[in-house]
Parts: sequence; C-alpha cells; structure tokens
Amino acid sequence: MVKQGARWRIGSGVNIPFLGAPWLKDGVSLSTTNPIFEPLMQVKLCDFIEQDVKMWKAPLIHSLFDAQTAQLILNTPLQPLVLEDKMIWKREKSGTYSVKSAYRICVTEIADNSHMHVNGRWNLIWKLKVRPKIKKFLWRVCRGFFPTRARLNSRGVSCPIDCVHCNHNYEDSIHILIDCVHCNHNYEDCNHNNDILWWNANLWDAIDRVIQQDCNISALIFTLLHNLSSGQCELMATIMWSLWKCRNMKLWQQQFEIDSQVLQRATHVLEEWQTAQRIRSSSSNQPITPQARPLRQEEDVWKKSAPGRYKCNNDAFFSTSFNMVGLGMCLRDDDGAFVLART
Repeated sequence: MVKQGARWRIGSGVNIPFLGAPWLKDGVSLSTTNPIFEPLMQVKLCDFIEQDVKMWKAPLIHSLFDAQTAQLILNTPLQPLVLEDKMIWKREKSGTYSVKSAYRICVTEIADNSHMHVNGRWNLIWKLKVRPKIKKFLWRVCRGFFPTRARLNSRGVSCPIDCVHCNHNYEDSIHILIDCVHCNHNYEDCNHNNDILWWNANLWDAIDRVIQQDCNISALIFTLLHNLSSGQCELMATIMWSLWKCRNMKLWQQQFEIDSQVLQRATHVLEEWQTAQRIRSSSSNQPITPQARPLRQEEDVWKKSAPGRYKCNNDAFFSTSFNMVGLGMCLRDDDGAFVLART
C-alpha cells in the first residue's frame, strides 16, 4: 500500500481506479503490483459501491479479499452528499495543494533526513539578542557548514588549506575563531593573536578552560553559551562574526585589521543592534494619543497582495558610526506566505 499527499474524495467512484489510486482512509492505495489484485486492474471503484444508498458492497468485498484488506475498504467512509469524484490535497484543511505542505511531506516522510539531525542546544543560539545574520553565522559554524579552507578542501574544492592570516597553519574553525595569529600589514610585524583579543573582551579565561577539554568548535560554543552570562554570549557570538569578516576582508579586499579593530567592530555592531531594539520596544509601548492617532488605522495593518501577485516589503537604516546604509526586503505571495528575503 502506498501513502501519498493527495487523495480522492469519493463521489460515485466512476472516475477512480480501484487499484493504485489513493482513495482509502488516510490516503493509502491498493498496490498495482500485488499479483492477487491482477484481475482487478481495469476495475473502477463504483463496482464496489451501492449507488442508491451510498454504501459498500460488503458481501462482494468479503468474498474477494482477505479480512484485513476487506476491513480497510469498509472503514473508508462514503459521504452521501458527495456526488462527484474529486482529487483533494489531504495535508491542507481546504483540500487545496500547497508547496509548503508538499515540502513538509518530502522532508518528514520521504527524504532520508537523518543526516540533518545534529546534537546541540540550538535554542541557545536562536535566543541570543544579536543580529539575525550573526545567529545564522553561529549556527553554520556549529552545524559544520562554516566554509573554512579546510572544510572546502574536504568537500572537494581545490583551494589552499593554509590560513589567510598567518599562512603556515591549517585553517579550520578553531584556528580562525580562537587560535589564529593576527597581523598588521605583514607577518613579521605580528605581535597579536586571538587570545589577546579574547582577553581584551574579558572572555579568554572562560574559553581557555573549555579548550583544555579538547573540544571541537561546536562543543566549545555550546559549552560557552551554557556557562556565560547572556551579555557575554552575545559579545562572544559577535566577536566570532567579526573575526570571520576580518578574515574575508583580507582574502578578498586585501584589507588588514589588528585585533583592536576586530573587537571595536563587534562592540559597535552589538551596541547598535541593542540600541535599535530598545528604541523599537520603547516606541511600540508608547500609548497613541488622540492627536497622534493615524487617520486611517487600516493602513498600518499588513495586507495580502492581489491574487497571482507578490508583495515586497522593504526598509532601510543608516549607520552614522560606520557611514553605511543597510537594506532589507521580504517577499510574500498572495497567501501571505514567505517566499524570499534579503539584507
């Protein structure tokens, strides 16, 4: 028997093949490959229904099938008010097919997604009060998706495995985020490394204690997220993101930074985000006075687009500290379902 996402709503049964069609209860079907059913290959479902009373022909069904199959057929409800056969999508209450529910079936029932389940206290990452892209960055590191040179090389990408900063080391996640030596313009002048950066952030003692346990990067991050205060966790995550940005700036733009610049960027990004969230929270809690109340309140409520069209919402912000502009946009379909977002 085969279980699928679509099923038949039984009317007369004239249009429904008895074999291979998902008309049984719970959307299963009788297999077309079972040799016992071979004589029924051309039979329609209507041949087993008493049309005038809309009931199964129980004696006929019991005479043709084993007890289990017969009971499965008889347990499939026939609705007297349903007159026409109709294919419906059983994973939605409306019976209408949706890509979202089809994707859910593929992920949970069809595809082998055992490799996607990785142990870790992921809620510790998602509850961080930092910019969403930093949480996503930390998730990628812990999931093993962090595109270090060592990682890319192990996936068949032809690239050097030496560190972008110090040239003679193996560039993996631990090296970039914890161990790497940082230099200012050239290697000979180098006198800083990441433990100095972490020391200046008042986080090195906690990191050093965990490193002594010989942890991998994901175990290190989860242990720190569990042990540190919320403020320390947020700073740690943002520094790691800033270290990765520093690495990429040297690799792709030939721009060099010392540790104080990496820490300063992380501190500014974190403070700007927290300030913006406080302002947003404060403004949302402000009571609207009669004078300040919008003339048309319905304009403040998001509305779906017209059928067959998409709606794109966007916003922008300006950073005086970095003299930069940020853009964000979100695309939704005519049901209001998320399609795509970019920042």
